[in-house]
Amino acid sequence: MQALEDLRILPWPYAGPMGIVEQGEGWQQVHVIDHWRYLGSLDRDHRQLPARPAASLKGFDLDSYKLVIQPYLLGQLDLRPLPGLPLSAG
Repeated sequence: MQALEDLRILPWPYAGPMGIVEQGEGWQQVHVIDHWRYLGSLDRDHRQLPARPAASLKGFDLDSYKLVIQPYLLGQLDLRPLPGLPLSAG
């Protein structure tokens, strides 16, 4: 069991989608994730994610999880809740 502990997937700790804020000189993007799935990015001009097939809004994405989990556990992400963000399916 101890050998498998490193392979355990942590449950999503939030009630809804969260934004990972990335910014530099004069720009800012918010990368939207929900249940460890990358849903797209927003910038200052675009406050709605592009329409996506409904299937892409469901399920678990191991690649996204692997990219996000270590910086998340180390407290290196600027995470912000995104209340009312429309997650539209195309």
